[in-house]
Amino acid sequence: MKDESRSVGRLLDVLAEARDLAAEFADEADKSEASEEALRESEERYRIHFSLTNDVMFSFDRQLTIRNVSSNVERVLGYKPEELTGKPLAEANLLHADDMQGAMDEAQHVLAGGVSLSSIFRFVTKNGDIVIGEVSSIPFSRDGQGVEAINVVRDITKRINTENSLRESSERYLHILDSLPSAVCILKDEDTRFTFANQAFCALSGYEIRDIIGKTPVELKLPVGLDDFFSNGKPGAGASQTDLRKQRLKKKNGTTADVFVSSGPMKYGGEDCLIMVMINVTNYKRSL
Repeated sequence: MKDESRSVGRLLDVLAEARDLAAEFADEADKSEASEEALRESEERYRIHFSLTNDVMFSFDRQLTIRNVSSNVERVLGYKPEELTGKPLAEANLLHADDMQGAMDEAQHVLAGGVSLSSIFRFVTKNGDIVIGEVSSIPFSRDGQGVEAINVVRDITKRINTENSLRESSERYLHILDSLPSAVCILKDEDTRFTFANQAFCALSGYEIRDIIGKTPVELKLPVGLDDFFSNGKPGAGASQTDLRKQRLKKKNGTTADVFVSSGPMKYGGEDCLIMVMINVTNYKRSL
């Protein structure tokens, strides 16, 4: 009887342990289910976020096969996500042919554990238009090895086109200034260093352009006196346009020139500057 009682007792203990283990498993299962639900909700929030922006999110694996694409890709590039998912990057026709090798090299760098920020590539839309994208990429690792690359593409086409237009406009403006018969120079307001001088100014001063840019008038010994080069000393970009005034300029060869000068503030290269226009009247004065 004692042996039977001991057997029954051990059986009850085993059943109790089994019951406790079952409760633990059930608790872990509830936690796992809750974690999976939270993960699904998080993924859904990210999908909604990227669907409302112009930032396209996509990922590709170690074989450079596209795994996921955010739904807004149709708005930005004209493709439905399912048209791209499962395709190798090289066969998806998303990138301009001249940018493909650079993109492949960048992809391998990220899959090897690197990070790529603000790389610029040209994307081709479904109807053949070019979209300029700023791409940021990070690796997604498992067991210490990069298994996917997560990428975000921002459409910066308008920004790049605006920058190109501004640059072209600035180049045309400088070309016009360079072709003027009057001497023109632009100096930074902060340290009065030359940032631009046209050919007429080079001819007037006797200095070549490489000798002028980055120097101050004093370093080039141009002023006969500071008041003969600047009105009221150092130029001030906050001042108003000045009237035409007579001044003297010392040339590289040591001779002086009489000039009429008009100057005023301007923005150049995003900085406060002073533009000066000079008319050489030396010969006219001598003829009187």
